[in-house]
Amino acid sequence: DFSDASVIDTPKDRFYADPILVSDANRQYVFFEEFVYKKGYAHISVGEIENNKLRNIEIIIDESFHLSYPFIIKDGDDYYLIPESRSLKSIRLYKCIQFPYKWRFEKAMFVGEELLDPTIWKQGRTYYLFANKYTPERKTSNEELHIFYSDSLMGDWKSHPLNPVAVDICNSRPAGSLFLHEGKLIMVNQNSSLRYGHSMT
Repeated sequence: DFSDASVIDTPKDRFYADPILVSDANRQYVFFEEFVYKKGYAHISVGEIENNKLRNIEIIIDESFHLSYPFIIKDGDDYYLIPESRSLKSIRLYKCIQFPYKWRFEKAMFVGEELLDPTIWKQGRTYYLFANKYTPERKTSNEELHIFYSDSLMGDWKSHPLNPVAVDICNSRPAGSLFLHEGKLIMVNQNSSLRYGHSMT
């Protein structure tokens, strides 16, 4: 029910996408892709929600290539940001130096692979990374869901033996953080059967 929702308007020369919400010290932040039309690709920005407005917006990661889907995970006392960087054929891991505005590049992972919308879930001591994988055979990046697992964020990621665990353009591409509801793990996915990002399941 979006009848109570407040719309966050964007400047006409850009668009905002892939919002990831984080609560810290009783403050609400939104990390998002900020695509500037003149530049031709996106950087990662963050803003604070105050009175249903997005304020104090700052660019936090700006590279010479397109970045999107700024997935955030808190590991111990540290925040890490894992944006999609498909154009580099890798996943880049950034560590927060001063929350929420200062970040440092830590490591490139999955070098040589085109993985989209990487989303992490930690259960016990194991980290699971969910992502869509582009394959030349399918000629699309919206169908194949792959899972990888590791004993640390910086560790050696192994491929799930049943990959791809799902092949369905209606419900395989991640669309945000996983969460528990009534004891069940819920994954939100994009439905791109009519067009890219048409709806969520």
